[in-house]
Amino acid sequence: MVIPSLDQSGYGSINNVVSSDNISEKEKRITEINYNHPLLKGVFNKQISNFQYPKVNATTNIIGALNPILKFEDGNSFLLQKGNVFNFTAPLNNQNSNFKNSPLIVPVLYNMGRNSLPVQQLYYTIGGKKLYCHTRDNSK
Repeated sequence: MVIPSLDQSGYGSINNVVSSDNISEKEKRITEINYNHPLLKGVFNKQISNFQYPKVNATTNIIGALNPILKFEDGNSFLLQKGNVFNFTAPLNNQNSNFKNSPLIVPVLYNMGRNSLPVQQLYYTIGGKKLYCHTRDNSK
């Protein structure tokens, strides 16, 4: 998971995701949820229309914003997935965002952690052949 700072020095080398030369200091609301993304699949019973969406005061620009999970009202990504890395486009500190107080943070961070490691196999079968026990019925 990558959570940027508004000081963009050094972010250009992280998967070529964050553009270091453009920071937008305009308030934006996070208004679009990708309910079909595996991170949020099954979290909501139905699509919510009267949700109190979180906001941010400044964002970074994203290069190649594929697979968005949460989007701003202008269509740009707030949270996206690139490979196995989840990228926020805005700092989550109290001065910049109220996302930490939103009901979205729990399922987002929980499912990121839950899906970060593959499920281990709980048991193994030793030997490939099944053995059957045959008994003779001598009563006939």
